[in-house]
Amino acid sequence: MPGRNYTKIFSIIGLFLGEIYMFFTVLAPRRRGIPIEISVPMPHEVLPADVSTPVWARVLELSLSSVYFGLFGALVGLGIGLLITGILQKRRPPAP
Repeated sequence: MPGRNYTKIFSIIGLFLGEIYMFFTVLAPRRRGIPIEISVPMPHEVLPADVSTPVWARVLELSLSSVYFGLFGALVGLGIGLLITGILQKRRPPAP
C-alpha cells in the first residue's frame, strides 16, 4: 500500500503563504531613493517623491500580483510536498 500523498496540502499552504507575502510586499511603505544629481533639465510637472500612490493603483497592483504570488507559492508548496512525500514513503522492493 503506497504512503500518503502530501502534495495537495503543501500546495494549498503555499498558496496561502504566497498571498500573505504578496500583501506584505505590495502594501509595504514606499521609500524614497538616494537623491542623485541629474544633469538633464527636468520639467516642472514632475511629482515630488513623497506623493502617495492612489488607491486604484494599489488595488490594481494587488489584483495583478495576487495571481503570480499565489501561483508561485503553490508551486513551491508542490515541490516541498513532493520532497516530504518522497522522504516519508516506504521503500518498495524492486520488481522481479
